[in-house]
Amino acid sequence: MASYSKYQTKKGTKWKFQLFTGRDDNGKQIIKTRRGFDTKKEASTAAAALEKQLQSESLLNEQYLTFNQVYLAWLENYKLTVKESTYQTIMYYFSKRVLPIFGDSLISEITVKQCQDVINDWFNSSYQSYQAVINYMSRVFKYAIRLKYITDNPLDAVTIPSKRQQNKIVKRIAPEDNYYTKEELEKFMVSAKQYQNKQAYPLFRLLAFTGARIGEICALSWSDIDFSTNTLSISKTRANGVHGVMIQRPKTEQSNRTIAIDQKTANILKQWQLDQRKIMLILGYNTLKPEQLVFTNMHNSLLQLTSVAKQNKAIAKAAKIKRITPHGFRHTYATLAIYGGMTPKELQTQLGHRKIETTLNIYTAVTDQQKIGIPEKFTAYVDF
Repeated sequence: MASYSKYQTKKGTKWKFQLFTGRDDNGKQIIKTRRGFDTKKEASTAAAALEKQLQSESLLNEQYLTFNQVYLAWLENYKLTVKESTYQTIMYYFSKRVLPIFGDSLISEITVKQCQDVINDWFNSSYQSYQAVINYMSRVFKYAIRLKYITDNPLDAVTIPSKRQQNKIVKRIAPEDNYYTKEELEKFMVSAKQYQNKQAYPLFRLLAFTGARIGEICALSWSDIDFSTNTLSISKTRANGVHGVMIQRPKTEQSNRTIAIDQKTANILKQWQLDQRKIMLILGYNTLKPEQLVFTNMHNSLLQLTSVAKQNKAIAKAAKIKRITPHGFRHTYATLAIYGGMTPKELQTQLGHRKIETTLNIYTAVTDQQKIGIPEKFTAYVDF
């Protein structure tokens, strides 16, 4: 906004204006001054023209912003709204997939075709997280639109390939196959008990017999386990942070929960606690502290999930059964619990699902299989 004032010259009274246009890199105000107007109206007209000119120049400069510049500005604001682990994931997505392609491009010149070609490449190369990356890229473009750097989001016009089609091309563990039957789980546990790393058996036992998430299991401390009541308190999870692996609050408020463990699992954990103390003492670590992690690497630090996956694969191979993901043990628990008669509400509490619909999706999938035996069960009961 301009300010106006009169001043005296040899030729009489004149008007001038001062227009605040922003601040420099040191925070000092930038003020444009123009003098020599006969009337305030002339000064006002000139001030309005100068302000319009500066705005046009500013818009012109903004048209030369690169995608990377806009991304960094967006990220600075967006990181205040998400967990550190999510922030870390976003930076990874952009550094590996987006910035090498679009980083130096002017954001105003990125076309629909360029975006479509890149998305198709991600799809055809079996990159699994392409839909998440598209979502975050779109947020950057929308941010640029709000600030009037651009007028359109090129991603609004692309065709996003179906995840289902990609799954047909690439051989992966399908969600409906990512669990063990009772017989398969028993074979896995026998194999895990014989595995060279003594930690593997109690870890996978706890995964399969509680339905807890792998991140929740990795973040457990011995103080979270109450052997007098055989209960497990889940209030944190393992995550990837900016500075490496970290512990943070769980996925949702419902994830904070106390769950019961059976006596055999409790006994296995008690034995592992003794074994851990011996193993870590040899390595020079004291595991008697209250916040000692239940499962660690050889440096008594948080486990890497790649290590868990490697053990999982080796144990399944030794057992001569199919391999499921670590998350598949959660699905295994849910499936077998339903077969065992657990209600959806009980299962929701045990798994820490925020919505009952999530639990019901599992329940429906299992009960659909059970429908095959309904006629025989009815006839056996009526018996005539």
